[in-house]
Amino acid sequence: MTRPPLVECVPNFSEGRDPAVIAAIVHAIGAAGGRVLDHSMDAWHNRAVVTFVAERDAIVDAAVAAIRTARDRIDLRAHHGVHPRIGAADVVPFVPLDGATMSDCVDCARELAQRVGDELAIPVYLYEHAAQRPERRDLAHVRAGGLAALAASIGSDPARAPDAGPRALHPTAGAVAIGARPFLGAFNVYIGDASRVPAARAIARAIRARHGGMPGVKALGLEVGGRAQVSMNLTDLAAVPLHVAYDAVAREAALHGCVAEESELIGLAPQGAIEQAFRDRIRLVDARDTVSLDLRIAATRPVADVRDACEAIADLDAHEASGTAAALAAMLASATVRLAAAVHVRRGGTVAAEPLALVLASAATVERHLHRAAADDAAAWQEVVAARRLPRTTPAEMAVRTRAVDAALVAAAAVPLRIARLAADVVALAAEAAREGDHVTAPDAWAGASIAHGCVHAALGLARGNLAMLADATLGEAAQREIRVVAAEASELLERARAAVGGVGG
Repeated sequence: MTRPPLVECVPNFSEGRDPAVIAAIVHAIGAAGGRVLDHSMDAWHNRAVVTFVAERDAIVDAAVAAIRTARDRIDLRAHHGVHPRIGAADVVPFVPLDGATMSDCVDCARELAQRVGDELAIPVYLYEHAAQRPERRDLAHVRAGGLAALAASIGSDPARAPDAGPRALHPTAGAVAIGARPFLGAFNVYIGDASRVPAARAIARAIRARHGGMPGVKALGLEVGGRAQVSMNLTDLAAVPLHVAYDAVAREAALHGCVAEESELIGLAPQGAIEQAFRDRIRLVDARDTVSLDLRIAATRPVADVRDACEAIADLDAHEASGTAAALAAMLASATVRLAAAVHVRRGGTVAAEPLALVLASAATVERHLHRAAADDAAAWQEVVAARRLPRTTPAEMAVRTRAVDAALVAAAAVPLRIARLAADVVALAAEAAREGDHVTAPDAWAGASIAHGCVHAALGLARGNLAMLADATLGEAAQREIRVVAAEASELLERARAAVGGVGG
């Protein structure tokens, strides 16, 4: 089966001090079908960066959910930070991955822009490949002057009219820049204490492409946490890889009497960029596409090997756990339903062929969502773990930690609840397969129904367990109501499947 194209989205949010806000955004992305790979917060910049991926048909929904949550949880009127910004959800770029094209990402950006303008009442500026005006290809042009300059001109200057949405800033969320671009490396190098900020600014000017420096490099000199930072966006990693950018900063720093002390990567980097730095550093001569043992193992592992899943779930050091098991078991249940349906579809020539073809297609769709949920469950629990590691030495820190843990627990309960709903869909499809099938395929349909029904209750139990750990139990009331509804519906669907199997199989 050919995998659907995968798109990356790397939204930047104007919040770097309240983990509960970012936990809510991460939860919203997962609930809408996105798979969060990484997120980071910087209190000095007062900014967070989230990296998530999804298939083309889900990526825009996930981005809308993220921007909606940012709009509702972030108030720019109370925001202070050193990073340029125009919105609560400040920048939302799409990046093509795994079969997707830049054209796909442009379509995503423009669809998102329309929805954000219409549904969320936030003005949108399209940039880079999605830009509808040549001057807006450069994000720096879009954000020139920051929020204050935009507030003064958005309603009167035709050059500052948004591409979508109202011609006025949202009162708390400002505006948002949405774009489509190739991979960008957000890479920072520290060169000393705050007294070195003038040197950092001079270095940034010397290396940035706009002033004749290195191709594809955008750079600023900033004070961050009492230290001088050269903050870079590397827009062409083939021309200027991470290690080349670091070396350039180090050389320029030496001219100013300081040294490159350490660096940080915001978000994630492609494996190729990491390996390129390794190869160059040791002058490795090797024609292989990768020398990574881990990647070779992953590339040669049997597709969807059940033993690998079992080992991952049982491994204390792995992230997968019981929610992953419930999702994968529901996928196996769905596969038995597809088996039952496929027998009749292959035969053809009967009245059952058409409805069972629909069952076949629907089961395959449910399995894709279950596969996504299996990964989301592992990621959601890691958010709980991260929240529990927050400092708690003062009452203020304890309050922040409690809010963050509760937000993460609500998000962690939402994923098994989603798994339970999908497993209930499998029970329903099994009942349909039995009703339209015959005595030959009835046992397969019943196997799917009974396994999926068990998965429903396994997943609901996990959701209840997460909600039971909430400090504020009222946060889980809506989920508890939904748990009761899903449990009742699943039992009714199982009885429907039992009756259908009995009707054809005796």
